[in-house]
Amino acid sequence: MPRESVPEATAARHGDTPAGFFRPDTTYQRRRWRFQCLAVAPSPFDGTILAVGFLFRPGEPATATALGQDDWELWQHGPETAPASPGRTSR
Repeated sequence: MPRESVPEATAARHGDTPAGFFRPDTTYQRRRWRFQCLAVAPSPFDGTILAVGFLFRPGEPATATALGQDDWELWQHGPETAPASPGRTSR
């Protein structure tokens, strides 16, 4: 059974970001790591809401990944930076 409620999953499918979660087109910083959120969508396997994007450290290759609500608890306290363009990091 999905951890998120049906209204939240429906909102994510229609482009609305659940309150208290990653936002598309925003890059988050946690220590030396950055996460560039590209989209928020339900998992096709269980409906859990996920943030999809790139995890990277400046000057190193990025890895495509998906982060969930548990990850938000760790990242929400870091500073948000301006939207990042592909191939560039925001400072």
